[in-house]
Amino acid sequence: GSAPSLSKEDRAALDDLSAHINGNLAGALSCEELARRACMGQTKLKAAFKAAYGTSPAAFVADARIERAIELLNSTDEPIALGYRKPGAFAEAFRRRTGVPPSAYRRRSA
Repeated sequence: GSAPSLSKEDRAALDDLSAHINGNLAGALSCEELARRACMGQTKLKAAFKAAYGTSPAAFVADARIERAIELLNSTDEPIALGYRKPGAFAEAFRRRTGVPPSAYRRRSA
């Protein structure tokens, strides 16, 4: 089917949510929490996110975290976890997205 059109209010809520996600990448960003923040149910949030960004809220958060991790790996030697409870989970997500583990990426960019 065709993508649902978004109301101005929904679009504004998603824009605010996107800014919140990017400003809180180390925090808990579950779909439930994001839906509550956007004042919509999880089903509507997922559909609206897909219509606006072409991806799910979870994938949007994961992508934003990896993008931020790349910035940090290029600019600091500090350990990076960005909202992942276990360093191994972050490393695995990073490797899946970039093809290399964070440690190898950092060495490569040094």
